[in-house]
Amino acid sequence: MIIDFKLRKTKNIRSDNDVLNFDYVKKLSKDFPAMSLEKKYQDREHGYTDILLKLIDACHLDMKNYYLGYYSEFVPLQDNSKILKYKGYWFLKDSQNEKYANLWGKCYSFLTHKKEFLLEKQDKLKMSGIVFLNLENTNEIEELIKSVSYNVDRGFFFIIQKNFLDEFEEIIKKYDYSDYIDFVLNKHGCVFILLGDEDNKSSEIVVISNEIIINRIIHNIENF
Repeated sequence: MIIDFKLRKTKNIRSDNDVLNFDYVKKLSKDFPAMSLEKKYQDREHGYTDILLKLIDACHLDMKNYYLGYYSEFVPLQDNSKILKYKGYWFLKDSQNEKYANLWGKCYSFLTHKKEFLLEKQDKLKMSGIVFLNLENTNEIEELIKSVSYNVDRGFFFIIQKNFLDEFEEIIKKYDYSDYIDFVLNKHGCVFILLGDEDNKSSEIVVISNEIIINRIIHNIENF
């Protein structure tokens, strides 16, 4: 049951604000507006799923022309070893997630459209993955949210026009985390970042986009 919600907003995510102050947003190429919605749920993972779907709906985009995706990567860089390259990102993500310690290599089998990227960098290995989600399959979205480990990786959901997908994947192969967010935003997409207070069982999602979409979401949340 939803108890209450909080709305926060800023005209410039790179400035000091009450929405998001992580280092990677300070590195974006220009100012982007953002907002966040926080609600208390008995089940936080369900709360994230509920808020995410409502925010996407409030964007009022024709999703036939867009992909809903999730990008994540390990932090810090991994040792550059043959065994890690062999296992790949999604298998290793299983093994580092305590929730699924007995299901290594299996728990992400429910993701039907996923890719992984390996980038050698400074004698280390950057490992990351991307998955594309079906808005009609809410179970897949919620299972992915349940399996996210905030201790060993970082990631974000995103909406991007389908014709930019190949270019986005090339950006992932060459650049860094803030560049991926920057690319989505400069292509008039949306970035969704999961936050929230674990102790108070709150689920919070930050949305970064352009002024039109952010204002549209804020206008529509009264119907949540």
